[in-house]
Amino acid sequence: MSSNNIMDMMNVTTLKRIQRDDPILTHFLMCEPPTTVSRQGSHFDTAYIDSDDIGLKSICDSIGKNSHLEDICFDTPNGLGDAVARSEIFEGLKHNTSINSLGLSRCHLASQGVAHEVLKAYEENYKHLIKFAIWRCAIRNGGIRSLASTLSRCTRLTEISLSSCHITDSMVEDLVQAVHGHAELKTIELRDNDIRKRGCEWLSTLLQDSKCNIVNLDLHNNMIDDSGAKILADALVDNNKVWSILLDENHISAGGWNAFSNILCNQSSIDKTYRSNHTLCMIASFGAVKMAGSRMYDEDGVI
Repeated sequence: MSSNNIMDMMNVTTLKRIQRDDPILTHFLMCEPPTTVSRQGSHFDTAYIDSDDIGLKSICDSIGKNSHLEDICFDTPNGLGDAVARSEIFEGLKHNTSINSLGLSRCHLASQGVAHEVLKAYEENYKHLIKFAIWRCAIRNGGIRSLASTLSRCTRLTEISLSSCHITDSMVEDLVQAVHGHAELKTIELRDNDIRKRGCEWLSTLLQDSKCNIVNLDLHNNMIDDSGAKILADALVDNNKVWSILLDENHISAGGWNAFSNILCNQSSIDKTYRSNHTLCMIASFGAVKMAGSRMYDEDGVI
């Protein structure tokens, strides 16, 4: 039996589980073979995407009527479905009310294609999403506008993860403007990108907003230098909500780390010491801040 026939049989089996609203099935992956997304258990199932638009529409239509799915992820590195992706194929996604977590992996995020149509669907069906993640996606040709437009509508999000997507400072501007005012947002992960000083300036506007409730900001492995670190530190002077801001694997020297020391314990006066930031607990992963001349040095690498 050919690999295509095996995948067709697996898709039929998966489709039947979705159609009968299997209460055990909560996590669903739509992908091109082979996939790097690894999950196991009866709560998880997979359907394979190719150029069969009819099969893809059948699955999406069934998802729209399902009431037990909670998490859906699209993994499409080769763009096999991009050529046939049209809004009517993904219409079913607009009617689902149970999915609260959306992921895009290794997708080509542009002004058309599978990722674009999925984002368009959730720009309309935005009320239920609380978690959104994209990783290892290529963002180009209007893709950031599509992403920002969807994020701006999803006001109930508590977690946003955009990692390994070559996100630049200009993209950060669009993203920050999209999530301003999202009061339920607690975690933003932007690790393994290309964020520099200007991106830190945009992120600082979020941290200085009194309505911002972000607790965790992950900027691990970007292009942030001492000036960017100081901008972020200054933004936290009056912030009493951020618990962790991860900055390891950037281009920060002792001077940049010391900017955080100053806001955590300003010794210039008793009053300023009293008014120092007493909420921030972590600025890097364990063992990351061990640098000569840095007042942030600690045996366990945290504050």
